[in-house]
Amino acid sequence: MPRLWSPSNNKRNWHPHPAEVLPWLLGVTVVFLLWHLWQSLMPLPNLQDERLILWTIVGVGASVTILIVWALRLVQISQRSARQVESINAKLTQQIQVRHQTELALQQYIEAIQDLYNNAPCGYHSVDANGTVVMLNDTELNMLGYSRYEVIDRKKFTELLAPESVEPWLASFELLKQRGWIKDAEFWMQRKDGTTFPILINATAIFDNNGNYAMSRSTVLDLQARKLADQKLQEREAQYRAIVEDQTELICRFRPDGTLTFVNQAYCRYFDRKAADLINQSFIPLIAPEDQAILTQHLAQLNLNCPMVQIEHRVIMASGQLRWQQWTNRAIFDDAGQMIEIQAVGRDISDRRELDRLKDEFVSIVSHELRTPLTAIAGALDLLASGKLSLQCEEAQQMLTIAASNTDRLVRMINDILDMEQIKSGKIAMTQKPCDIAEIVQQSIAVMQTMAQQAGIQLQVSSISAIVLADRDRLIQVLINLLSNAIKFSDRGSTIWIGVERIDSANKLLSQDSINYSPLDFPALLVTVQDEGRGIPEEKQQTIFEPFQQIDASDSRKKGGTGLGLAICRSILSQHGLPFWLDSAIGIGSRFSFAIPILLSTPEHFSNQGGQLEGGSLE
Repeated sequence: MPRLWSPSNNKRNWHPHPAEVLPWLLGVTVVFLLWHLWQSLMPLPNLQDERLILWTIVGVGASVTILIVWALRLVQISQRSARQVESINAKLTQQIQVRHQTELALQQYIEAIQDLYNNAPCGYHSVDANGTVVMLNDTELNMLGYSRYEVIDRKKFTELLAPESVEPWLASFELLKQRGWIKDAEFWMQRKDGTTFPILINATAIFDNNGNYAMSRSTVLDLQARKLADQKLQEREAQYRAIVEDQTELICRFRPDGTLTFVNQAYCRYFDRKAADLINQSFIPLIAPEDQAILTQHLAQLNLNCPMVQIEHRVIMASGQLRWQQWTNRAIFDDAGQMIEIQAVGRDISDRRELDRLKDEFVSIVSHELRTPLTAIAGALDLLASGKLSLQCEEAQQMLTIAASNTDRLVRMINDILDMEQIKSGKIAMTQKPCDIAEIVQQSIAVMQTMAQQAGIQLQVSSISAIVLADRDRLIQVLINLLSNAIKFSDRGSTIWIGVERIDSANKLLSQDSINYSPLDFPALLVTVQDEGRGIPEEKQQTIFEPFQQIDASDSRKKGGTGLGLAICRSILSQHGLPFWLDSAIGIGSRFSFAIPILLSTPEHFSNQGGQLEGGSLE
């Protein structure tokens, strides 16, 4: 209907919709047309009839207008209702789709939960108040060999247990109904075929609104594999313990503070103590007081990068006697890298120590009882050989010369043996002081002058002056030994080169097969002694650095020497921490090299110092 004026909306502006105004305009137009049509067709005789006809026309027009208005209004309402129905239908369709998707997702979730329940790595079951199995997953059914139809609501849980586990389970079941849970309860279940296997049950009770027990939620873990693994572990542990207990070596484990956690029978027998008296006690009081600080320092060195150390120390026996032991200690770390225990294997080395002492005494005796008279003999022979004392004939003079030469050879041999033993045992300390490498080279050449002159060997020197930190006398000994070997195994008229040059790093010249492999990644001096001798076979290039080793067994008779020169060189350079290596080729010659760090380099450079040395003298 059209909106009309009223007191309630007198303040609102009227903005009629065309659909509201159009019916009225139509009505007025119909009335106007009917009136004019009537007047033109049938003129009225009097005014009263004219009014009657007018009101009739107005009435008809009003009726038609009202009908049109209501018809249009019904059309609007119908369209609005249609749109509302369409909207409602769209919303219902959307809600149906959402609900369908929700139901589908819920179904998938239920299926996933059901799959997880049935295919879990452990068994799941539920037991009601009467002990009847009301739920059971596929995993547990597979354990037992039953089908779901055979068990659910048909068997009590006691029927699935081995006879010896029925009573314990009933007691645990009553406890479950009272307190609401049981944890890590072990039982034996019985399969359909009658075989049994161990299980571990954890259960939680579900109660109704009145607090009464309704059912359980239980997990079942098959322990058969674990039991077998435990059995094998126990067997291996028994084997390991038997091996450890049967060892003659002393074996123990202790915490970083020295508290013993394990000792074998050999350990107990050695100290004449029972294991119970040693476990959870510190072993430190068993160590001689003078050696306890050394032991503590060695143990402090243990870390992830250095998990093992070896130490020798004295222990106090029950009788009060001191004995020597050698221990190999290996640290054990947890996942965080913290040292938790130390495993140690030890042995008594008192007899070896006594042998070392006797050997040292023997070396001392050799040094005094042989070296001293030989020195006196050599001096006397040199005096006779010099001609200062008259001799009756030339043959006597020749014999004295041979005697003096062989005496010198014997003295050198004894000195080499004594030096080798003393260096090896650490009795000779390397006194390292700043010294000039050029002076060391010059003095070494001066010592070898006579030998080079007699052999007719030409020496060529290329050196620089630089300060190094070394034991001067021992470094001279190294160069003398290298020059001596080079002269012995070079032909008359050949050349030996002695070189000293500066290098930025010795690492590029080294390999893992170097005699003394010691990384040297900073400026250093490269010292070389190179000859034109017969060369050293590849298979001999490692063994010749061992004591008493020579390329050919006949070399000792033909060339002289003990086969200790290179071993002494290696030991001296090793104690200096210097790399030492060999390059050799058959028929070409050999080059022995070592590198030593520079302390201070001077600007003086001796290139081909003095030219050449012919027969050991500077030209």
